[in-house]
Amino acid sequence: MNKKRRGIPVIALILTLCAASGIIIGCSIEKQSTVTGKFGFVIPLPAGFNNKVAAESDENRDNEIVSFYHIPTRGHPEYGGENGALLFTILRLTADRLVPEEFQPANDRFFAQGDDWYYVISKPTDVQYVPTDQALSAEYFMLQDKSAEIAQNFIKANGLEPFTSDGVDGAKGFVRNSIKTDTSGFYIKPAAGEIKLDISLPKGWEVSHFDPGININENGKAIAEISFIGFELYPDVPEDRFYHMVYSDFMNGSMADWDSGYKPGWNQGTTVSATDKVSVSMPENDTYSFFAVLAYDTELLAYVVISFDRDYPVSEETLAYIARSIKLSPAPAAAETDDFSDLDNLVELFVTPVYAGERADKTGDTELLALFEKSLYPNSVIICDLYMNGTGLDFDYDIKHITDDNRADYTLVKNIENIETLKNNLKAVFSENRLDSSVYPVFFEGELPLFVENGGKLYYNRNTGGARAYSPDYAKAAVLSKSAERFTVELPMTAPDNPNGTPFIYSIVKQNGMWVFDRNFWFDYEP
Repeated sequence: MNKKRRGIPVIALILTLCAASGIIIGCSIEKQSTVTGKFGFVIPLPAGFNNKVAAESDENRDNEIVSFYHIPTRGHPEYGGENGALLFTILRLTADRLVPEEFQPANDRFFAQGDDWYYVISKPTDVQYVPTDQALSAEYFMLQDKSAEIAQNFIKANGLEPFTSDGVDGAKGFVRNSIKTDTSGFYIKPAAGEIKLDISLPKGWEVSHFDPGININENGKAIAEISFIGFELYPDVPEDRFYHMVYSDFMNGSMADWDSGYKPGWNQGTTVSATDKVSVSMPENDTYSFFAVLAYDTELLAYVVISFDRDYPVSEETLAYIARSIKLSPAPAAAETDDFSDLDNLVELFVTPVYAGERADKTGDTELLALFEKSLYPNSVIICDLYMNGTGLDFDYDIKHITDDNRADYTLVKNIENIETLKNNLKAVFSENRLDSSVYPVFFEGELPLFVENGGKLYYNRNTGGARAYSPDYAKAAVLSKSAERFTVELPMTAPDNPNGTPFIYSIVKQNGMWVFDRNFWFDYEP
């Protein structure tokens, strides 16, 4: 979201009276403990900002609260510009400004919400630091990493709430739904067996199952039908005809034109979705049209079609939001039942599921903190160590999976059978939202995933490495909030160069009968 900005007009209250409690927009930060940004927001500052960071705000950006700049890079001929290298910006947005495709997950992070506003920390998308100066670059990243601490301080100082996983959906008037289908009657079986559809639908819409289908209802009346179908892949299909192959059962029909109104453009991993306006010409001049949302998945070899009633006036904006939200995935039995036999059979691996008994709001803070320290947090450390350096894996160093990428050293894992087994462990630690947004992308996706499966065997890329630099200070842990199926814990995370610790808020939710992390330091803290 943030590009390099040089010589921008700023609100420059260039006052020599930059007192500790004063407004210092446009001033360098010397001994201030706080700055005050636009709209009166107070931003408590972390250690290390003194004399190194300037706080400024662009008067032409109505959504900007404050931007922080690296002073030592000011005036650099190639990097930094007049203000210094941009570290990050704090923005506030209303629901109508939350356009997901404008945000980049690697650079933009929603962190707070309150009073119908949503708050984002946005980092630059281009190179701002001086790559030829190692010491200056290290200082730049050290200061940029303080954004997470500033976010937590900002929430407390301004009476806000941490951003929740359904924040954008909720702001837009949508609710996240998970729908599982029985594929036993499919003529062509999906590659993954039963499948699950995760989809955001407008508030007030309800999903109802009937034999043999699924409806979407509004005010008790069916407005759309959801259909799941399996498909076959054929070789040498041109890219622009691929969706014709997937939807061959109806795309090439003579009475219904699905092709002319087909608008693709949204991807969630291997799921590709589109909207459609279907024109129908029936005998005796009965012509009409209806709207639809379609999505297929190239790994599952299945697709879903949501066909709206011909008389239902769904808007193109709503259709696009629904299409963009769709994700298809395998549907394990544990996701819909309280049968945790798969999770109990964790090979010789690592984690112990933390089954939820009493409601969190009926449990004392002391008991919740003990549960966190003794059971929940250790599980997350095990996964973190696995991620960083493969701790706990038993390798057969003589068996490799060779790829064209010389950065990879994929070595056979002997004590985890396959990706499904590994995912069972991860599901016992993290919420579905956290898995999809943070964990699975690191473990299984991208150009160089940490784990790959080949020939039914699991391989780990040993050409990686790292270690945990932070430790929890349990003496300062506190329960911040709790409801029936969620509680939050603030826990300072200390490091050798930060003995006082960086406060971090963990969010724990009840899912599939277990307590799991919906927000976790090792996968949500920046860096």
